[in-house]
Amino acid sequence: MVNREELKRLLADTVPRIDWNTDRPLMEDGLLDSLDVLMIVSRLYGEFQVEIPSTELTAANFNSVESIQNLCRKCKDAAGEKRSRIFKIKGEERR
Repeated sequence: MVNREELKRLLADTVPRIDWNTDRPLMEDGLLDSLDVLMIVSRLYGEFQVEIPSTELTAANFNSVESIQNLCRKCKDAAGEKRSRIFKIKGEERR
């Protein structure tokens, strides 16, 4: 699970020009751009092993710390479900 304070630290390190305590919508107000999003996605994978599929690269998912945290949770949960479907059906590995 990605803790909010750790996430805010990562975000502040990745895009230091942003006040991560703001209530303004980061993407809608133009505070974050597409390059920022790609840097954040890369850091999320490097620090927390969160894989974000391209279908989730939407403005809504990067509008706030809360939406980024929810996205991380969603992607981690999806990855866990995928792994559980791949392994351990009657004690055997199956793909």
